[in-house]
Amino acid sequence: MYQNFGWKYLLTAAITVLWSFALYTQGIPLGLDLKGGAEIIYRLEVNGRPATADVTEDAVGVLRKRIDKLGIKELDIRSMGADKVQIQIPSATQSEIEKLKTQIEKAGRLEFRLVVSDKDLKAVDRQLEIERIIDAKDRGVYDPETDPYDIAYWHPEARGGRAGQPLLLHNVEPGSGKKLYLDGSLLADAHRALDDKGRPCVGFTWGPVGARLFYEMTSKNVGEQLAVVLDGEVRSAPEIRGPIGKRGIIEGGPKGWDEKELLDLIIILKGGALPAKPVFAYSKRVGAQLGQAAVTVGGGAIVGAMVVVVIFMLVYYGLRAGLIADIALVLNLVLILGTLAMFDATLTLPGIAGILLTAGMAVDANILIYERIREELARGAAVKQAIQAGYDRAFWTIFDANLTTALTAMVLMWAGTGPIKGFGITLTIGIVVSMFTALFVTRALYGYFVVKEIVTALRFRSLFERPNIDFHAARRKAVPVSVLLICAGWLVFVLRGDEKYGIDFTGGTVMQIRLAHPVEKDELVRRLKERFGTKAHVEVQRVGAAVKGGRERGREWLLRTRLVGSGEDVARQSSRAGGLGLLAPAYGQERPPAGDAPAGDAPSGDTPAPSGDTPAPSGDTPAPSGDTPAPSGDTPSGDAPAPSGDTPSGDAPPPAEAPAPGEGGGSGSEGDTPSSGNAQDFFEHEVRRLLHDELVEPYPPIEGKPFVLTEPKDGKVRARFRVNLVRLSTGFEVVVQEEHEVKPVTAEEVKQQLPPILRKLAHRLRNAKRPLEVKRRETLLALAGPEGGEPGFQVEALPDADTSDPLFPFEFRTHELPAGNEERAAEVVDLLKNSLERAQEERASFAPAVPFPSIDQVGSAVAKNLKSKAVVSTVFCVIFICLYVWLRFDFWSGISAIVAVFHDVLALLGFLTILDFVVSKTGSTFDAKFGLTTISAFLTLVGYSINDTIVILDRIREDKRDSKAKEYTPELINAAINKTLSRTVLTSLTSLLVCVVLLVGSFFGLTAIQGFAAAMTFGIVVGTYSSVFIAAPILLSDKRRLVVGLVSLALFMLVTGIVSFFVGAPGA
Repeated sequence: MYQNFGWKYLLTAAITVLWSFALYTQGIPLGLDLKGGAEIIYRLEVNGRPATADVTEDAVGVLRKRIDKLGIKELDIRSMGADKVQIQIPSATQSEIEKLKTQIEKAGRLEFRLVVSDKDLKAVDRQLEIERIIDAKDRGVYDPETDPYDIAYWHPEARGGRAGQPLLLHNVEPGSGKKLYLDGSLLADAHRALDDKGRPCVGFTWGPVGARLFYEMTSKNVGEQLAVVLDGEVRSAPEIRGPIGKRGIIEGGPKGWDEKELLDLIIILKGGALPAKPVFAYSKRVGAQLGQAAVTVGGGAIVGAMVVVVIFMLVYYGLRAGLIADIALVLNLVLILGTLAMFDATLTLPGIAGILLTAGMAVDANILIYERIREELARGAAVKQAIQAGYDRAFWTIFDANLTTALTAMVLMWAGTGPIKGFGITLTIGIVVSMFTALFVTRALYGYFVVKEIVTALRFRSLFERPNIDFHAARRKAVPVSVLLICAGWLVFVLRGDEKYGIDFTGGTVMQIRLAHPVEKDELVRRLKERFGTKAHVEVQRVGAAVKGGRERGREWLLRTRLVGSGEDVARQSSRAGGLGLLAPAYGQERPPAGDAPAGDAPSGDTPAPSGDTPAPSGDTPAPSGDTPAPSGDTPSGDAPAPSGDTPSGDAPPPAEAPAPGEGGGSGSEGDTPSSGNAQDFFEHEVRRLLHDELVEPYPPIEGKPFVLTEPKDGKVRARFRVNLVRLSTGFEVVVQEEHEVKPVTAEEVKQQLPPILRKLAHRLRNAKRPLEVKRRETLLALAGPEGGEPGFQVEALPDADTSDPLFPFEFRTHELPAGNEERAAEVVDLLKNSLERAQEERASFAPAVPFPSIDQVGSAVAKNLKSKAVVSTVFCVIFICLYVWLRFDFWSGISAIVAVFHDVLALLGFLTILDFVVSKTGSTFDAKFGLTTISAFLTLVGYSINDTIVILDRIREDKRDSKAKEYTPELINAAINKTLSRTVLTSLTSLLVCVVLLVGSFFGLTAIQGFAAAMTFGIVVGTYSSVFIAAPILLSDKRRLVVGLVSLALFMLVTGIVSFFVGAPGA
């Protein structure tokens, strides 16, 4: 310890410099909850069963091809487990999210199937076959590999009264199982084309295998109908008039294809069909305004916690010893952030909580060492020997304590998703770094300071002067109090039913809405009840600043609902209360009823005859119904190649990358339809409809249009559009600032901040090669204008008709554009709108007003999975840690650790349940419901509680060994607890200070960790209590009485839980 300092300082300096350099040059990628964006998770199913890992990887590849053509940058798509796909879009705009969901939820499965005709079956027999197949699919017994027939439903816009009616199709050859249809995966290309009337249509070209098989199919079935089936819907069924070869077209029906629909279909056909059906599982959308507030407050929380701990260490341990501990603490923070930067790990909001918690735990190691040094000095040892002995004696205690916390972190990484996994990663890094700084860096510093006689004496303050508390006797009062509180908390827990769970565990939607004008809570609740009924159970809470006048009034509200399942399920949940029954079929109804439909063999005269083309009516391409089984993709010959990854694209124009006029995150219109069939989209859509006139509008129309053109001048025009901007909050303003005091956004401010952001967005496309991206880069530079000069765009603040609201209206004008090209003007307007929305991530002080700043959605299946995984992870965490304690100490030490941990978990369970009950009754916005963040608090508390218990058990074992005692005695137990009392209280105090900082921060912008902060604050108190009054005294308890008491408590909890389950909790 007191020699060979050179290599120790060299190693420490090298690590510090390298990690600091990584942090400076690479920075730390911020998670979606800090920078804004969207995360969407889909489950993949094949014939109603979870997809395999291979199928999921294939689906990821197909989705990458599709999404790449949308031009959405920085998008991350990856498999998640065996049957899930996770998509993350940093700083996503509303239009990008909608385009993305459209591309994902359309399976893109194109099939050419022969229609069963009169030559095959009579009309009556065809109808019987249709009814048989419908019944088999409803019961889940239909086998697409062996059944000779299948059905598909006509597209909703089909002519002749056929819309929604089933059509009987050939499937496989009886006996041989040979497929009698051709899969669109054999296409080589899809492109824009024109039909014989000059209308846009989708042209397609077969690959070599597809061309041969298509020719064989059409040549052998001249005079038969050939159905064009896209995603389980019949687009057309023309008569085959002759053999068709390599090329064909898909027409758009009597109205032709809608331009957006046409481009979407081309992208899907080029990217290939999804090998599995995507089913919504989870989504989270966070506006950049909320993310920026979280960064500001999170950074302030880190600095505040560090300052508090640094000052405390300096005051309590003196200037020299406190300074060494503080150096280790600051280095600890630098190394954690540097490690995150080196491995390109994402920093999330729970990750910030992990850093703060690690700071408190890092101080614990120093406290352990210092308290050991204090004891050695009290025994009369010299400073040099005292420091040496202090580090030696504290090593295994620190090692054991950190190892148990590391086990917790590993369980978090295994069980968690997204931010929770980020918390586990940050906690793991922090544990390793704190071990290095506490046991290596501070040891080297002390060695050098002692040898150089910088430190010649150590004088520590004393929290307790030789305490002599009879903790063993105090257990007689502590245990009954604990049992009483645990039982009371458990009763509240079971009686609360599902009301205590957040949407992570129940499924549903949590949505923040922003209104242009304040409304009263009672009025908002009344309108929601009228629309959704009481069964939907929509909770309403005000967020943001209150508005004076009336009762509880505000512009920003939080809506919670537990609507889960398909739109049909929503109708069943809510129709009894009224309101949703008539609308539900538009959302996720998987198939129209067959009713008394005809056999489905529409006359050929009603469909245009192809000459190498296959017409199709127009309309949206829905997500796969789930009733038409996904074919395997095998062709009759079995040698079908996979779609080429480099299919030519010259025939088809690239898809529009900017939002369509009127999208861009606006509030929508009465005619909007959701992009998918899950209940969460249904809820969002219906809120848009209900509050259409009240929601803020980011881009108000001009003369009823999204933009207008100025009068031509020298053959040039500018496009004019309007924007409602809001000033971005720092987080603290939400609570401490009244709305009328918000500083207005000025035109000069926009002119200064927006051009550099436009140049930065253009710089990201510097290596672009695709014509559309090159054009986009040129447009961004033209809008930005020359550096140091006037920007290409013009902006003017408009008169504010309502100065009481926080919206600031502006009119923008693009750079000069050629007159007569309105399509080009629309592209530039949409690109400028998109840039305004993306300016938020570049720390602009303004942003377009967004009607939905954040939306969290969790599907019912994922909610059940998360709940079960949370329970399993908590149980496994407790078992692993207690098993380790058992092996490291002895059997009854392990039992005492288990009892203490379960005591803390149950106490925290009751505390959070009661807190949530109180919060729900008072109408507070504080979130104390059980979710992933509170489960991470439970797991962290397990590690913290065991940490405390290990320190005491380690001292008991040491004193027992030193005194050569054969049995535990009250004197031994009391002496050990009293000796470690200073360390216990000091560690709890520093950790508590950090958690209080987190708790305060949760009221100013870190709302996502409110439950976590409250749970940890209470958990540290109860964990300290259990280590002192519960764990250690158990070693002297009557073992029989202990077992009887524990069994009785377990039976009480089991019986009340069972009764609540079968009778039904009032809160359920």
